[in-house]
Amino acid sequence: MNVNGIIFDLDGTLVDSAEDILESIKESMNCLGVKASNKLKRSVIGPPVREILQNILGPDHPEIDAVVDKFRSIYDNSTMQNTIKYKGVDELLLHCRNLGIRLFVATNKPEKATSQVIEKHFKACFEGVICIDTSIGKNLSKKEMIQHVVKNFSMVPSETLMVGDGKSDMEGAVLNKCIPVGALYGYSSAQVLSDAGARYLINSPLEILQLDGIKR
Repeated sequence: MNVNGIIFDLDGTLVDSAEDILESIKESMNCLGVKASNKLKRSVIGPPVREILQNILGPDHPEIDAVVDKFRSIYDNSTMQNTIKYKGVDELLLHCRNLGIRLFVATNKPEKATSQVIEKHFKACFEGVICIDTSIGKNLSKKEMIQHVVKNFSMVPSETLMVGDGKSDMEGAVLNKCIPVGALYGYSSAQVLSDAGARYLINSPLEILQLDGIKR
């Protein structure tokens, strides 16, 4: 088996964006007088912001819609100055491109925020970037994003890695018969990633180059 394609999650996999996201959530809550939760820490990053807020405030909190709207206004128009690439990502992407491996992103970020990160850090790196709002009129699940890449870019699932730090990344890969690779340097634990079906666990981006099926 040769790996011919890699789909990457964005936050917690290619970039560490936790500081910017958490600060924007806190500012949004403060603006609306919503008490900040002690659950608001790096480990909550990964799901869509609505799901993050439901997890920390409770699913029926009356201000969730307002906080989501305020967050989008603050975060999407910020400089994201504290969002940085993980060490080794540039080398990894260059090596993969030199090997002819096709590269994609599937992220729970909306297109506006994703475009800012891609334009700043990864210009012309990816063949396709699929976001939660890529499909007009609905939010895509991670399973649907991966499915979109496989179908629309004619990928062979058994030759495609899905690299991410979240439960939905691993589950989405399994459901699409792709190869799930859990990024331990992101925001989830080894237990969460393993339970969700990770075939491999990596401690740094460059460890991808040591996986079975990657040309040396």
